[in-house]
Amino acid sequence: MRLIHHIVVAVVLLFGLFLERSLTMCSAAPDIYLGGGHFSGFYVRPTPPDPCANVAVGDPCTNGVLYGGSGFTGLGSYKYMTTPEDCAPFVNNFTGFTPNCTSALENLIKWAANNNFPSASNVSTGVTSTTAGASNTTTLATMYMDTDAARYCENMTYPPGGYTDWYLPSKDELHLVLYPMKLAGKGNFTTFWYWSSTESDPTGAYGEHFNIGDQAGGSKTASWYVRCVRRY
Repeated sequence: MRLIHHIVVAVVLLFGLFLERSLTMCSAAPDIYLGGGHFSGFYVRPTPPDPCANVAVGDPCTNGVLYGGSGFTGLGSYKYMTTPEDCAPFVNNFTGFTPNCTSALENLIKWAANNNFPSASNVSTGVTSTTAGASNTTTLATMYMDTDAARYCENMTYPPGGYTDWYLPSKDELHLVLYPMKLAGKGNFTTFWYWSSTESDPTGAYGEHFNIGDQAGGSKTASWYVRCVRRY
């Protein structure tokens, strides 16, 4: 009899947990109930509206970011956003900040400042992908302490209370997403070098000159411009 009692108690407890979970699912505000019964129904979480829907490439989206376009060869079917010009660069050593993006000039930032340890300024970091800017950036920002350009994007929140998945574009993303915006007169880019997250050699990384569209490796300790992107 004692065994039966324990079994009954266990069943009741399990049923209670199942009922509590089911009721929570039914009442969860972000989910939409599609039918099929209270305990075996189907639910879906709605997709947030795209703030860049029906926005031309290079123009501001409804939340202040710039639309970077989609359908780029070799970059998959992602859509891109980019930060506006003139985002304030230096807050708490790039360890987390919300820029105001209203200063008068674009900001010059070093790829590796050679002012902290471990430093990426004179070592092979392995971030040689020309398409995977997000993973390049994460590696640089988490494995090294002086990768200012990568840390600038990795730790950015923009717009205020918004996206936290910004990154330093790869070599191909820089050329395919950002440079065409400059050619179209959008985005207020300068006519100087912009960094990518792609390393060229132990002491250099790739950038692009936005006056002529040429890409080349430059010294990691050089101060070039930075624009962050995110894809979705």
